[in-house]
Amino acid sequence: MKAYQVEEPGKPLVCNEVETPNPQGKEVLVKTISCGVCHSDVHIHEGAFNLGGGNKLELPLERPYTLGHEVFGEVIACGDDASVEIGSKFVVYPWIGCGECELCKKGDEHLCNLAQNIGVQMPGGFGDHILVPDQKYLHEAGDIEPHLAGSYACSGLTAYSALKKGLPYSSDNKAIILGVGGVGMMGLQIAKSAIPGADHPDHAQGLVFDPGLRPEKSEGHARLPALRAHPARQVFLRSLQGLEAAGNIREQGLVHGAMAEILPQGLAEVVGVIEQNGDGAAVF
Repeated sequence: MKAYQVEEPGKPLVCNEVETPNPQGKEVLVKTISCGVCHSDVHIHEGAFNLGGGNKLELPLERPYTLGHEVFGEVIACGDDASVEIGSKFVVYPWIGCGECELCKKGDEHLCNLAQNIGVQMPGGFGDHILVPDQKYLHEAGDIEPHLAGSYACSGLTAYSALKKGLPYSSDNKAIILGVGGVGMMGLQIAKSAIPGADHPDHAQGLVFDPGLRPEKSEGHARLPALRAHPARQVFLRSLQGLEAAGNIREQGLVHGAMAEILPQGLAEVVGVIEQNGDGAAVF
């Protein structure tokens, strides 16, 4: 099989011929149909997450490694203990833990300190095939287009998790999404599908989405007219670099502004990792 691999962090991917895995026990072999490219792949490709100020979180990955954790594919082989129909197609859940620690036993494998994530520690969808440890990580895609389905295992879950923390939504409990990039747009679509009235800007319930909203700069902090015009208890901030053009406002100011202006007992949910640097913070 072919796999586009990272042989040296930050260098172009190399197309290598590698041995096609032979599934054993509960393992399932999935042929990649489509695989999304996540912003995290940029950092994993570089071999480290940039924490700013010259600090990096190194990723101790054995090289070469194969990226790709947003996978949709077809089952082509199973181990003796797996019972998946050959030819069936699934989204692959990539956030796999050790299965033995307390976090994993509680169902929080994505928080495991000994993770074996597909596309990070385990070969991912930038290869022809991936080996999935258990069929429980395979999920029906419904009527979602194949090229999009895999993204729901990453940006979809990220956005859904953030929105879920804001429940319940009611007539006096609105929410605002600031930074409608990949994850933010996914959050908007999920909100429209799952929260009554979220797609109607005049509805008394749901999320406010106004692409014309822009932050204002006041005494070094970002002011958010969106929050004054639409009082909210939930504010979700994501991928805010695009707002810098409005008065060169850094995202750190937006975070502080959101926390200052939401309603009492409100929630400002930063969806992602804050990269500290000398003159602000970036959310990715």
